[in-house]
Amino acid sequence: IVAVDGAARHSWDVPISFLNSSFTSRQFTSQLLGSVVRFSVTAAIIILYMRLFSVLKWIPFTCYCLYAFTFLIQVENVGIALYWYIPRSSDASHVAGALERVTKTASSAIANAASTTVLDIILFLIPFIIVPTLNMSRERRQACYLVFFFGILVIVADIVGLVYKTIGVVKQIGDPFWIGEILIIIL
Repeated sequence: IVAVDGAARHSWDVPISFLNSSFTSRQFTSQLLGSVVRFSVTAAIIILYMRLFSVLKWIPFTCYCLYAFTFLIQVENVGIALYWYIPRSSDASHVAGALERVTKTASSAIANAASTTVLDIILFLIPFIIVPTLNMSRERRQACYLVFFFGILVIVADIVGLVYKTIGVVKQIGDPFWIGEILIIIL
């Protein structure tokens, strides 16, 4: 999917005039900022868990491990963006070469999507392990479950993105703009 100036289209609907020298710059920026945003959001959730549930001895260790795992995933993303997505001088006259270069990141996009899906599932399960052990009324416990249950939407979005990336790569029918992009579902 390509989005520019408020319009979003699949690659089969994008006119060739859209693929100009600014396209690769926008793609690079999207990949770089996407990694930073994903890391920031996940780190905020991990810090929240440490603040809420640190009375349990295994939570700080688990949270530090998840934080390190998140950091490594996103550092890998930044490295890929710097190597594959950074605009080159030849991109202005040969945008097709830039698109071909970007599609080489498909396998790493699948690995990254699988890693973030596993991470999000772990982050989703932690409260459901801890909340039953907390000393609170049944109504408050149910309210906690309801709040944390919204995390299932993140997991659904992760799985849908992983499926589309995998289908696109395996069957070689993927939208070249889709590979490496993050699926965003706004409810």
